[in-house]
Amino acid sequence: MNGYPKQFYYWFICIAALVWLTGLMLTPSSLEMRFEYTLPWQLTEELKHHTTTLHAVLAFSILWLLGAIWTIHIRAGWRKNKNRFSGVALLSACLIISLTGLGVYYVGDEKLANATALAHLFVGGLSAILLSIHIVLGRKKAT
Repeated sequence: MNGYPKQFYYWFICIAALVWLTGLMLTPSSLEMRFEYTLPWQLTEELKHHTTTLHAVLAFSILWLLGAIWTIHIRAGWRKNKNRFSGVALLSACLIISLTGLGVYYVGDEKLANATALAHLFVGGLSAILLSIHIVLGRKKAT
């Protein structure tokens, strides 16, 4: 990504991978808490607390990095008509994940909170695939 510090791309990928991984680690607890669906593996309470904190910090970091990506990468890609479909899909997923992430904690109605949590889990899991597709398509067009 031109116009960014040399290590920016790698930091973004590492943080995105970590936020996805911590979300994956929290999935069994979320399924049990929201839907009374028990999986054979779960984090301990202490580890769940630390993982949730790390997940939130990483999520805020991703939002901060997305602001930086917006200023150059997204605007340039839009003007050049490059990867618009995968880019819009990825940004839409980020918006949904951000809003449902807030909803997981702050929605009062139980049914709506459960739907929000399910959407967060589904779109969060899908986000790694969307990011991978966006990267692969971008590299294909660059060559």
